[in-house]
Amino acid sequence: MKIALVAHKFPPASVGGVEIYTHNLAHSLSAQGHHVSVFYRDDAEDVDFREGWQMTSPFHLWRVGRAFNASQADPARLFFDTFLNRDVERSFQRFLADVQPEFVHFQHLMSLSVRLPEFVQQMGIPMLLTLHDYWFRCANSQLIWPDGRVCSGKLGGINCARCATARAGSTMIKSIYPALAPLFQWRDWMVKRAAFRIGNFVSPSQFLRQQYLELGFPSARFSVLENGIDVEHIRASPVLPKTDDLLRVTYLGSLAWQKGVHILVEAMRGLPPERIRLRVFWESQYLS
Repeated sequence: MKIALVAHKFPPASVGGVEIYTHNLAHSLSAQGHHVSVFYRDDAEDVDFREGWQMTSPFHLWRVGRAFNASQADPARLFFDTFLNRDVERSFQRFLADVQPEFVHFQHLMSLSVRLPEFVQQMGIPMLLTLHDYWFRCANSQLIWPDGRVCSGKLGGINCARCATARAGSTMIKSIYPALAPLFQWRDWMVKRAAFRIGNFVSPSQFLRQQYLELGFPSARFSVLENGIDVEHIRASPVLPKTDDLLRVTYLGSLAWQKGVHILVEAMRGLPPERIRLRVFWESQYLS
């Protein structure tokens, strides 16, 4: 079967949960004999728009780059770029025409375009969406305020506008957040409509599934498939003999505060330092 995977980022340009999931899925499907193509966005070192194939093995990559210089763009351009992008849409249509997939699995739409499922629907191709985070109900994906508090809901776009203006850091912008609420309501309507076009959903947890059911997603078309870890390569590795009584803890992941690395450090400080070792590896370190 010809399968297309769609993600907002992909290794090695970006290493995160969605990226690793998509990468592993592409390898697994290819190993089963499927023809896999991945459509993703990579803005690294890009100013001019770029697109095209990277003929890797065992699957192929279609990379699309940003069509403008983000460092010189105004806040409105950056906001709309997170969910609407005509250049990405045209590139995706060329990708579909080239690949002619029999199935499309969306991993994310952030920084791509919410119109992508519409093009797949027009071709009559079945689709699936894996919901990895809160992006389809929160423009920041995290449901967390800038000060670290958990967001309890949108309140008609008011909370989204307050959160966005607070992140902007400008006192003047903060004062106009009520006027921006309708814009965030429209954004929420657009992303929800895109998800409903796809129609079939997978969540890595019952908790996340429940979050989206409360948003109106249909329970009958919503499955839970927990994220797993391929341990075969670990089992094949030699077991080193234990030469001491040290407790060794290793963290692999992004150094983002919401990941809770600081909590791990604080917990380790409560143990005798001569009996513990903590190793932290982030993006480029554990990739290499």
